[in-house]
Amino acid sequence: MCLGGAKRVMWADEWSQIRACALAHGVDPYLIGAIRKAENGAPGREFGVLTQNAPTYAKQLESCCATVRNRMLEKPPRFRPRTLKNGIGRLCVNEDWIAWFATRWAPIDALNDPNGLNKNWAINVLGWYNRAPDQWAP
Repeated sequence: MCLGGAKRVMWADEWSQIRACALAHGVDPYLIGAIRKAENGAPGREFGVLTQNAPTYAKQLESCCATVRNRMLEKPPRFRPRTLKNGIGRLCVNEDWIAWFATRWAPIDALNDPNGLNKNWAINVLGWYNRAPDQWAP
């Protein structure tokens, strides 16, 4: 996925995939990107999806988008307007919804979280979510 070895180019390529998949599912691509950056999993675990049905990046991305969409149907989020530092305006999912979603995606005291990292998941996602994607690349 890395084009020419440059991390910024790699992220630009990944961002375009995230954006396309998220929009196809009718979910906020910034939220999906924030989940990706917060999880930062190894190959086959990029989005932290722990299932044998998602062993590739594309399947991880698809599973993440579908899960967010299904949870939005379960509990519709409120949105708030926000202008990013780069001047781009967008509607953002309310922080309360992200905290609620964390209880489904990364529950505290989950058996698959022996180091207790899930307690920081919502804060970490929110930190990435409040940045513009051009600030995400290393």
